[in-house]
Amino acid sequence: MKSKLVKETLREIWRSRNRFFSILGIVALGVGFFAGVKASCPDMKLTMERYYEDTALADVHLVSTYGFSDNDLAAVREDNGIRAMMPAYSIDAFVDVGDRADTIVKVLSLDTENLKNPDALNKPVLQEGRLPERAGECVVEKNIHSPEEFQIGNTIKLIAGKEDEKIGDTLVQDTFTIVGIVESPQYISFDRGKTQIGDGEIDTFMMIPAGDFKLDVYTDVYLTLYSTQGLSPFEQPYQDEVDQAVKRFEQIADVREQGRYDEIVSEAQEKIGDAKRELADGEQQQRTELADAQQKIDDAQAELLDGRAELDKSRNEYDTQISAAQERLDAARQTLADGRAQYEAGLAEYEDGMRRYEDGLQEYTQGLADFEARKTAALEELHSLEKQRDTLKKQVEDGQAQISGGRSLVAGISHVTAVYENDSVPDLSQLPPDVAAVIDGAGALDAMIPPGTLPSGVTAKGMLEQYVLAPPESPVKGLLESGLHQVVDGVNSYLDTQEQQLAPAKEGLAQLEQGISDGYAQLDGAQQKLDESKYTLDTAKAELDGAQQELDGTKAQLDAGTAELAAGRAELAMQKKTGAQALADAEQQLTDGQTALDQARADYDEGRRESDEKLEDARREIADAEAQLADVQKPVWYVWDRDDNPGYSSYQDDAEKVDAVAQVFPVFFILVAALVCLTTMTRMVEEQRTQIGTLKALGYTNRAIMAKYLWYAIAASLVGSIAGLLVGFTLFPTTIIHAYQIRYFMPEPITPFRWDYAVWCTAAAILVTGISAWAAGYAELKEQPAQLMRPKSPPSGKRVLLEKWTWLWNKLNFTQKVTVRNLFRYKKRVLMTVVGIAGCTALMLTGFGLQYSVGAIVPKQFGEIFIYDAMGAMSNDITPEETGTVRQRLAETPGVAKDMMLLYQGMDAEAGKNKASVTAFVPEAPDQLGDYITLRTREEHIPLSLSDDGAVVNEKLAKLLGLKLGSTFTLENADGDKAEVRVSGITENYAMNYVYMSPAYYQQVFGAEPVVNTFLFNTEEGADLSRLSETILGYDNIQGISYAESSVTQFSDIADSLGSIVLVLIMSAGLLAFIVMYNLVNINVTERIRELATIKVLGFYDKEVSAYIYRENNISAVIGMLAGLVGGIFLEKFVIRTAEVDIVMFAPEIPWTAFLYAGALTMAFTFIVNFVLHFKLKKIDMVESMKSIE
Repeated sequence: MKSKLVKETLREIWRSRNRFFSILGIVALGVGFFAGVKASCPDMKLTMERYYEDTALADVHLVSTYGFSDNDLAAVREDNGIRAMMPAYSIDAFVDVGDRADTIVKVLSLDTENLKNPDALNKPVLQEGRLPERAGECVVEKNIHSPEEFQIGNTIKLIAGKEDEKIGDTLVQDTFTIVGIVESPQYISFDRGKTQIGDGEIDTFMMIPAGDFKLDVYTDVYLTLYSTQGLSPFEQPYQDEVDQAVKRFEQIADVREQGRYDEIVSEAQEKIGDAKRELADGEQQQRTELADAQQKIDDAQAELLDGRAELDKSRNEYDTQISAAQERLDAARQTLADGRAQYEAGLAEYEDGMRRYEDGLQEYTQGLADFEARKTAALEELHSLEKQRDTLKKQVEDGQAQISGGRSLVAGISHVTAVYENDSVPDLSQLPPDVAAVIDGAGALDAMIPPGTLPSGVTAKGMLEQYVLAPPESPVKGLLESGLHQVVDGVNSYLDTQEQQLAPAKEGLAQLEQGISDGYAQLDGAQQKLDESKYTLDTAKAELDGAQQELDGTKAQLDAGTAELAAGRAELAMQKKTGAQALADAEQQLTDGQTALDQARADYDEGRRESDEKLEDARREIADAEAQLADVQKPVWYVWDRDDNPGYSSYQDDAEKVDAVAQVFPVFFILVAALVCLTTMTRMVEEQRTQIGTLKALGYTNRAIMAKYLWYAIAASLVGSIAGLLVGFTLFPTTIIHAYQIRYFMPEPITPFRWDYAVWCTAAAILVTGISAWAAGYAELKEQPAQLMRPKSPPSGKRVLLEKWTWLWNKLNFTQKVTVRNLFRYKKRVLMTVVGIAGCTALMLTGFGLQYSVGAIVPKQFGEIFIYDAMGAMSNDITPEETGTVRQRLAETPGVAKDMMLLYQGMDAEAGKNKASVTAFVPEAPDQLGDYITLRTREEHIPLSLSDDGAVVNEKLAKLLGLKLGSTFTLENADGDKAEVRVSGITENYAMNYVYMSPAYYQQVFGAEPVVNTFLFNTEEGADLSRLSETILGYDNIQGISYAESSVTQFSDIADSLGSIVLVLIMSAGLLAFIVMYNLVNINVTERIRELATIKVLGFYDKEVSAYIYRENNISAVIGMLAGLVGGIFLEKFVIRTAEVDIVMFAPEIPWTAFLYAGALTMAFTFIVNFVLHFKLKKIDMVESMKSIE
């Protein structure tokens, strides 16, 4: 008996496979989505945990302002907790790529020979090419900030970060060849850290062999710890071990900072003593050498004065002779110049006339060419017009001939009609020739007779033949005569129309002939004008030829005068040359003497200046060294853990954001799926009550019968869970991790099959469907077999409330009334449909709302709240005088529009048991804060201002601490000072937590004036940010600059990543909505199969039967959609509260587009289900469906 039930269960699965696969699909989607999203967070952590292990990412990173000496390294190695230690070099530099050098690169050392050594840490991951094998080779990273020149095989050049530095001070060479592309576990996000050069932001990194550095000390030390081995870096035990190690290394740092300071001071004092002794020796040597040089200069000066007096006498005699000869030449030159001026005037007049002649000739030639070109074209056009005239003329003549012939035939027909009105002929052969000719020609009139004048198949010729043959007394004679009159009238009308249409053609023919005549006349006139121009040009040419002859004679006379003047000049030049050579020789001797004297003096001055400069430089260097020694401060060690690596901590935060979303969204998702499974199983059991009664009558126990439905439900849930888990554990984590690869450099996702999630997800699915089947079966099994074997009575129809509103009810047609009654008749089914659709709509609305809430953070926070362009940090120990200097330098800096100083300090806030980390924001000029930060309420956008009786806090902080206007909370600064702060305003803010106070209120609550350590500034339009940052970072006491656009990029990446995840949620919710609606509608049709068959028998067409169901589905969908949109508001707010982290507030409002998209998708799925359902309704067999079960 059991085997038969097993077979029956298998048969039932096959018979109702649509229902089985529907349950399977819902379970698979619900379990797969729930398990996949829940597994995404641990899979994200596991993926990076393996990546960190494979690349040996350091646990601790030590950095010193003076680098690490051998003594420093030895002190670090004494710690027993170190598992591996790797000293390294690094510098920040610019990359010169030809037309620009604004890319800032972190240059890291790479010991390729020891990469397989256990002590090798932060191993790069090779993406392309190979690692460096020799000096001058490098590997680089390619990210969005890397220059295009970062390609394998290219050569790049490095430039020092500051103008007073040289790259050769830190590197053996400045040019490197790229041999590979790498990624580093130190940089998993696009942030590469801060720097003191350029715009303050490192763009990318590169690695070169350690031997290419020529630094005396290491700049970095990387460490891993024994205590962290085997621990997950994302768990608290790991962080606790690292925190303890950091404290130990900070103690070592305290000792070594003082030791290194003493070593530096001792070495500097020794170098200053050696420099002072060298200075004394140099001063004595200078005095001796300068005295000898001065004596030689005095002797040369006396000899030079005697030679200068003799030269002056010879020059006076030479000048007198040359002056007389020059006067004679000047007179001849003037005479020649006057004649040449007259010649030039005549020549200019001749050239002007020739130019006018040539212009006229060119104009004539051009006109002649244009005329010939136009003449040919005009003649062609005239010939074409003549052809058109001939054609048109022939058409007019042909048309006129046709009209004349038609008129003649009409007259002939009228004549024949009149002659044979009272006469006839027995045979057509007896007709007179003229009558026979009219009848034969009448066939040409058929084309002229208006349509409808004659019956079909009747012609004018045939009518005439019948007319002459018909006897006068025949009735046909009169009918034919009437028809012929109609023919005559119709043809006359046609010919009149033809004559009217021919009239424009005649008029056009006349115009065409006139145009041809005018064209020939225009050609003749143009030829006559050209002939007149030719005559005028010939006359002007004859006059110009005469003027040319006169000019030639004048030019011959001028040439002769020029030759005579040239001979005089040559003679004078010879005299000048001879005398000048003698003077030049004497002058050269004096010049050589003067040069030698000047050189001796210059050498003396240069030697003295150089020696003075060297001595002064030595004095200055000694003074600078003594001043630097006095200003030398202890080196500072920075002990960093992995959280200080760019992107490390934010990755963990992002993974936990996914987990926060998974806390709520998938739970509600699977609840909707469970509800539909419950409905499906309940309907299945109710449908098979007759079969259950039969089995009970045959002696099967209730347990055996129940087992059938339990195994049915369990099988669907088990197979669906397995399918969902196999897909969900891979699809959702992979999709989410790939979404975060937009922001992070990550390896391929690791997505193991998580048995813990799989077991309890499968158990939950089996439990839900099993309980549903058991509950439905238990209710049916309580009845007797006889009752079960009879079909359940359908719900009786009742009057609905709407019928009482007769004014509305009477306006409904029959089908609308039936639809209303059915909705109230099947209240339970409609309710389940409405609840299922409402749940799916709420999920989609939550997804769209969450997408907006995340995406609105960036434009609101950095477009409306934070409106400053950049923030700069100053030294912690800056004095008020130095602050004033910075303020003045900023005001004078080109590119800075305005700036404001403020105190920007991290603090801890506490109210009762609630705590939060905040940033205190105390502007130096509170009335100017609005130029940089907008303080306003979120809903009404009411502006807020800083007062002296309270602080303004952001809305997220108020929620975390439970604050409202007038509340108080405690602030504790880094020095441990506490203050009770009153809330005077709650401002809109979406990223981080801030407390805004006026300087007066800060002093009131803390008892001390705020010391500014930060400044905000806005840039001028079009300012070069890179150059501006480099300028500001060059000022003293400036530690760094952060531009708002970098924060925008960072938060945009976060929003994009979360947006991709939310898109997955929306798509999954949409798929669930489709399956839910299809399943519920399918149940509805199956339950009412006999009802639908009945209305088909009553004569309903297929479309009417479909519409019978569509109306109910659409109304249920609309009600469910509206309920879901309302419920989705509360679900979205709940999800946001759950998914938010302490430092971020999602935009709580839901845009109208989210309601539109969620509602539109719901209705779209409804229409798709209706479309699919139509084909199922068409297949209903009326005979089989209406057979009585009895």
